[in-house]
Amino acid sequence: MNSKQLLGEQQRASLLYERKCLEIKAAQIRTEAAELKQELRDTQRRIRRLTFELNSNLSCSPPALKIVKP
Repeated sequence: MNSKQLLGEQQRASLLYERKCLEIKAAQIRTEAAELKQELRDTQRRIRRLTFELNSNLSCSPPALKIVKP
């Protein structure tokens, strides 16, 4: 194998390694995104529940003081 072929093989190996690293990073990002989406859904659910509870607690107050859903 001459030096030109060896250099080509090294570049190929380097690109394959870089690709594998990027695939791993992409998988980590997808996992984090899924976790953040779930956290957002949980937070939105909690906000709706707390808004409902607050509105229920203010049911004796004049309507102008009621909290409305965003």
